[in-house]
Amino acid sequence: EIGAPGASVASEHGTGTGRTSFGGASGATPMIAGSAALLKQFYTIIGETSAPNRLKQALLDTAETNTLAPSVPGGLVPDVVAPISRIGGGEVRVNRAVSSTTVVNPQDSAGNWAGGLSFGFVDVARSSVSITREIRIENNSWSSRSFTITPTARYANDLATGAVSLSLPTSVALGPMQGKNLKVRLRIDGTKLRNNLMNSGSGGNNPAPLTANEYDGYIVFTSPEETLTLPWHVLPRKDAKVTSDGTELQFEDDGSGVGVGTMALTNSGIGTAQSDTYTLLAVSNNLPEGPAGGQAPTPDLHAVVVNTIVGSSTGCACNIIWEFAINSWERQTMPTGVIYDVFLDIDGDGTFDWDVFNFDLSLSSSLSDGRQVTWAADTRTGRATAFFFAEHSTNTANTVLRVCGEQVGLTSAAILSRNVKVAVTASDFFFGGPGDEIDGLTITPFGEQFVGVADDMAGNTSGTLTAFDFGAFPGNTPELGLMVITNGDRGSASRGGATQQTESLLFARP
Repeated sequence: EIGAPGASVASEHGTGTGRTSFGGASGATPMIAGSAALLKQFYTIIGETSAPNRLKQALLDTAETNTLAPSVPGGLVPDVVAPISRIGGGEVRVNRAVSSTTVVNPQDSAGNWAGGLSFGFVDVARSSVSITREIRIENNSWSSRSFTITPTARYANDLATGAVSLSLPTSVALGPMQGKNLKVRLRIDGTKLRNNLMNSGSGGNNPAPLTANEYDGYIVFTSPEETLTLPWHVLPRKDAKVTSDGTELQFEDDGSGVGVGTMALTNSGIGTAQSDTYTLLAVSNNLPEGPAGGQAPTPDLHAVVVNTIVGSSTGCACNIIWEFAINSWERQTMPTGVIYDVFLDIDGDGTFDWDVFNFDLSLSSSLSDGRQVTWAADTRTGRATAFFFAEHSTNTANTVLRVCGEQVGLTSAAILSRNVKVAVTASDFFFGGPGDEIDGLTITPFGEQFVGVADDMAGNTSGTLTAFDFGAFPGNTPELGLMVITNGDRGSASRGGATQQTESLLFARP
């Protein structure tokens, strides 16, 4: 919400003249704490309230907004001013906070007065979305104040899209010790939003896609006596919204013993539905979430699915890609927050030989790389390999893990015909604790009974899910049908996006 120097801090406590390299949030935080202490001391002297929220807001409203960040390569963000999500109100200026007699407080979606004006993450499946918030401006002096009000955008290229705009009064007059509430309306034209550029795999924690997808700026209050700057921010995503004619598959024999059926699909959203279809192996009940602030989240499996891709175009030595996709009851918003483990007993000895899981490319507890990949670890030797990035389009409940067949020992015809025991678990990386588990599954490589193909669909168009029933494979756990993921990752220009209720669709067998 606010910034302070944190990259080149050199003074070493207690030495007088000694210097030690020190920085990051750990360097900036004590500067903000010290700034608040100085402001509190001043308010105490002049007899004004020094409640924490009052101190915080005064520092935010008067920070330096012309704060620069290194330019981001790749052309997505040509500007060099730092985005609001990086600096909030700007770089702290205690002298300005001391001189200011007016404070501007925003109201969040829960009605609390706090910090910057954040409209949060918004799923945008319609052409027009409007969100209204309130801000309160308070004159704490014994003289009148008159402010002009100007909403500004942080980046000219954001403004040029015409996708996001703010409307609020153009001026406000305040008498001595008077406050007023003002309504701020955010309008989003979904048709003008950029495609979703964020993912938690190859994109990792790269700030460029985030900066390109978010819209931000400052609402500037100007009077002859002082200037206040209130940061505003929204992260909208252009979404697909796919519905179907039903949820149960119906098949007719095509004459060769294979059942074929179709299901009509409709995308009523403005984003493109990027559809990938998988065989549904298992579903799990919705578990209670961990308590707020309890540091005990419950990663919760909803559906586990599988798909096999065969051919020389896979890029794998054995020409096989095995895909395991997991849909959870709650979305994940960051790389490697939830770890999914798919345990495989390939050789049939009753012990799991391989663990397929998503994790940071560094494979270290520090998550030093930031990109999330699919690892395949040999549980007997501890050796792990990675070939594909994990697919997760950010703030979605869908995660796809892909491995080459040779990564998990699928190297002979005999193994390809075996029944493989499977168990899937979900755990929280940061806090650990109990997660969800599905076990007792048995599958055969190339042995999916139900296979489907769903159309990609542009906004406000229709398509079809075509499903095939090849009959049950001996030894396999009975398959439940198909799952269609509608926010598949199609590359750097389109990382997918769908509403929470429609980003995965389950279709039951007859």
